[in-house]
Amino acid sequence: MASWTAQQEQQEEEEGSEALIREAEHFHVFLKDFFPALDRFPRNSSWKGMVKASLILLESYFEANGDRQAIGDVLRSLGTLDSLGREVQVRQFKEIVTEALEEKTLPHGSFQRGGVCVSDLMPARGLSFRAVFIPGLVERSFPASPRQDPLLLDPERQAMNQDLKEKGHLPLKRYRFAEEKLLFTLALGAARERLILSYPRLDPSTGRERIPSFFLLRVGEALCGEAMDYSRLEKIPQYARVPLSRLAPEDSAETIDEGEFDLSQVGKAFRTRDRSEVSYFRRAFPFFNRSAELALRRWGFHTFTEYDGCLTSARARKVLRERFALSGQVLSATKLETYAACPFHYFLAEILGLKPLPSPEEIRRIQPLERGTIVHEILFRFYEAASKKYPGPLRRENLEPYWKMLEETARRSFTAAETQGWTGYPLLWEIDRQSILDDLRAFLEKEAQAEGWMTPSLFEVRFGHGSRRSQKGGAGEPISLALKDGAAFFLRGRMDRVDFSPARDSLRVIDYKTGILQGEEDGFCGGTTLQLPLYLMAACRIWKEADLEKSWAEYCSVSRKGKFARIPFRGDRWAEKEGNLKKILETISRGIREGTFFPFREKDRDCDYCDFKNLCEHGVDVLFQKKKKDPRAAAFLEMREIP
Repeated sequence: MASWTAQQEQQEEEEGSEALIREAEHFHVFLKDFFPALDRFPRNSSWKGMVKASLILLESYFEANGDRQAIGDVLRSLGTLDSLGREVQVRQFKEIVTEALEEKTLPHGSFQRGGVCVSDLMPARGLSFRAVFIPGLVERSFPASPRQDPLLLDPERQAMNQDLKEKGHLPLKRYRFAEEKLLFTLALGAARERLILSYPRLDPSTGRERIPSFFLLRVGEALCGEAMDYSRLEKIPQYARVPLSRLAPEDSAETIDEGEFDLSQVGKAFRTRDRSEVSYFRRAFPFFNRSAELALRRWGFHTFTEYDGCLTSARARKVLRERFALSGQVLSATKLETYAACPFHYFLAEILGLKPLPSPEEIRRIQPLERGTIVHEILFRFYEAASKKYPGPLRRENLEPYWKMLEETARRSFTAAETQGWTGYPLLWEIDRQSILDDLRAFLEKEAQAEGWMTPSLFEVRFGHGSRRSQKGGAGEPISLALKDGAAFFLRGRMDRVDFSPARDSLRVIDYKTGILQGEEDGFCGGTTLQLPLYLMAACRIWKEADLEKSWAEYCSVSRKGKFARIPFRGDRWAEKEGNLKKILETISRGIREGTFFPFREKDRDCDYCDFKNLCEHGVDVLFQKKKKDPRAAAFLEMREIP
């Protein structure tokens, strides 16, 4: 018996070897014919010439079926590009063909007879499959947070349903969760043999960890028969982590393209700890060496390097001193606040001059920036007209005339916004118009009821770059600021409104905000709220009759969203406050001059609205914590501690 088994194994090995030899011979014959055919392919030609050569290859090496016909149709369609009047190189032709084929869908099998069915849960309900995969099960995505339809709220839908009775029914948005719960249950029941539920652990855009959907917790409870939380979910026997590296086969012979082969080699190098598996990367990829150096110097050092935004070369420092040092420049408060918030953002925006690409997306409703512009425009026109007709503070007895003036100025600003193309869909614009008017009426009513002794006197006052419109007070030259280190620069800006006391011995600078206010009373917030102290100082230099110690500047919310809050910065104890202000400005000036531009992300600060968030590597906060003991960060961190 043992002898017979050995003979069988030997015979199978011989047959396998013979089959492998035959396959190798067939493959060799194929390559002898295929390579010369590729050599005959033109390196550059007209589009029709390229298409003709491609069709010859297609008909020679593809079976005559529907796939070949569909691919041929895509190739023939490219012949029309000859109208461009220029030849195409084979590399460019390959890229265009690849994109064209990726957009083409080829039928494969028939529904539930072959292939994979990719479907939403709704159209797939009631069907069954051998295996069901439900990806993307993360909180706030599935189930989605219930949101009201702004055009037809649930109470309105209920009222309409009562009137319609049996003639129709509008679904209520608050029942959306129950609907998704039912769909999920039906999807689970659709699996006859296998059920795979998955969720991405990290958000691909921010690198933050994501929370699995609580639907997964309910599934875990059903499997284990006990209460489940997120920490215990990962410990159940059915839970498995799937690293992204598994997307490439471990055996490089099974890879289907260059990308998979490279990933397979990377995986092999990690498993065997043998760098020679990827040694060809340095020759094959021109940017690999620089990328490897970037990763090493960024993550392998406990000090900031040029790859963290800290410029160290003498040439770079010279350029910074000559072209970008603050000394002698005319600056805005916003530019200074940008560096204090994140030096890397300042580097990208002010040193490299990068700007976000404009999005060609359709405008559905007015954007916050344009809304703020309209509100500022209306308030300027209103106060300018009101100060001429009713001098002094706003008074409650004049509310009716104020409303007429407000509606007139708003109508002009709304018309101008429509001409600019800011307003979006007419119905949504009608809602936004009314919302702006309601906000401003409520704001002006509060202003009139305050019975203040300060008189609104100057509006839209620009200083440092010439005057605008009919401002009543001259702004003069930019306001100069001299620091202890010898640097001196100039300040420019725009004051939305300046109020004076009856004797003009004190003033108030008001900066309108249409959103929720950020900042602290009498605070610098680590240099991120410099506008108020700088504007207060500038105003008291322009109007010298005003006593700085008795004056103040304030952020003023003009919307219900911001609750009409105010955040003042007072001029009292100015000597102490000026010391902190100059310390902040000196830190910013020195950081820019010395090339210190590391990314900085506060624990509670949200970078979602940053124009450059996609240029930051995931984990910049972790990286900063690792390197924050670098002496170059000491002055910046000390500045950030200034309240």
